[in-house]
Amino acid sequence: MTRASALEQFEHSHQLDEWMYPSGTLVSIWTCEGMPLSLRLIYEGQLLSAQVKSKHDYRRNLQAIRKQLHPQLRDFWRRNHDSISTWGMPTGFGGILAGRVPYGDDEERAKGLEQIAQHYQHCGIKFIPLITKAFKFFCSLDILFLRQEDPGALIQGGKIGEHGGDIDNRLNTLFEGLQLPSGDCGDDWIAEESPFYCLLENDILITHVKVTTDRLLKPMPSKTDVLLMLNVDVMLADNPWW
Repeated sequence: MTRASALEQFEHSHQLDEWMYPSGTLVSIWTCEGMPLSLRLIYEGQLLSAQVKSKHDYRRNLQAIRKQLHPQLRDFWRRNHDSISTWGMPTGFGGILAGRVPYGDDEERAKGLEQIAQHYQHCGIKFIPLITKAFKFFCSLDILFLRQEDPGALIQGGKIGEHGGDIDNRLNTLFEGLQLPSGDCGDDWIAEESPFYCLLENDILITHVKVTTDRLLKPMPSKTDVLLMLNVDVMLADNPWW
């Protein structure tokens, strides 16, 4: 089957790009418009400001975020492992050549995940992040931020208002909860599941953020509790071999 006829088998819009090694070897990269990696994550619970005085409460809040997102991300990996491995890679090559995980049968997938988990460890816990520089992935976030306050009031008199500043600090907490943990180990990490799935290696891999705020009508235990719906669009580096 020729490359052109093979491309016709895709149900989505597509294009064929070519990239040349310095040696002159030409490879092809198939990209399919409408087939990006994307996922939706939900967090419900306390979201403290990054300026909170109690470091212990803040760290517990970060771990609460990670614990809720862990099973969602684990399920996403299970359903999309081969897409994560091969998305945007030159035809005929597996993801391991690009620094990702092998694709194929369950045994090969397990080996690949263990390779990642061995690389990302903290406080004796192995982690598997989805958005990493090694994977050549970036992401954008579209966040629906529901809280127990009236919507709006973000900008007042051309400056960030009281609510806007508060939301900004609380989003900083969210971003830290989306990434791998750092710093000293504490009781927060005792007896946690390993490997532990998280979204980001580092929040610098977030390229764009859109936030829509509204009032949360559902009764919650605490005034600082929120309901967040995160739409994550994963983007590939312009040159996946950078």
